[in-house]
Amino acid sequence: MVRRNKGEERDVARERVARLVDLAQEALRAGRRDRADRYAQLAWRVKTRYQLRGLALDSRVCRGCFAFLQPGVTSRVRVREGRRVTTCLACGRVRRKVLSRGPASAAHGRPDEP
Repeated sequence: MVRRNKGEERDVARERVARLVDLAQEALRAGRRDRADRYAQLAWRVKTRYQLRGLALDSRVCRGCFAFLQPGVTSRVRVREGRRVTTCLACGRVRRKVLSRGPASAAHGRPDEP
């Protein structure tokens, strides 16, 4: 019985995800939004199946409809009050990401984390 090499499988999966993201960008430039969304959906499935972390894919795929998010084309990005707010233009789902700890955290008595 041959044992699976999960590290090697994850390396191959990372390459596949990177290739699918590149294909999605090319499809979006060519005006094929449906194809870009399909590539993004496949990349997300590979990422979750092989438990890949630390990829730029998290901010490039809508978690509501699995659309490929390209700022200014398929998503709207705004920076407000120390947060980046990304809105999917296909389904309207909003994603908020804290950019930095500002004076509001100090006002609540929370110490800044190193």
